[in-house]
Amino acid sequence: EREDLLGPRSIDQSSCPALMELYAMRGLGTVKRSIEAIISLMKTNAELEDEEKPLRKVALNRVFIGNPGTGKTTVAGVYGRILKALGLLSNGEVVVKTPPDFIGSVLGESEKNTKAILDAARGKGLGIDEAY
Repeated sequence: EREDLLGPRSIDQSSCPALMELYAMRGLGTVKRSIEAIISLMKTNAELEDEEKPLRKVALNRVFIGNPGTGKTTVAGVYGRILKALGLLSNGEVVVKTPPDFIGSVLGESEKNTKAILDAARGKGLGIDEAY
């Protein structure tokens, strides 16, 4: 059976609470289309995999832009849970950091801080808040 080896061919969108939460939010057309494109690409890759052809790459990085208090961090959290439900992240949590979290006070500390943040975010989403 295909699912035993390669996973499901398609995604039942109605069984994903995070996806339903996103669709219930007003606006966010770009975010919604982005998720739909990822789901479409997953279906295409399932077909390519069946045909033993090279898969298309999936880019998961997103930038959520808006004024303070408009829900960017909330939407990023929903996005992370959707990616988890789609099997693209092993953990749907989004680790949120700010630029000062990366910066050290002595030589070499910024690299150490950055590595620690990236290690903590492995398999999760990483949000950098207030990155202007």
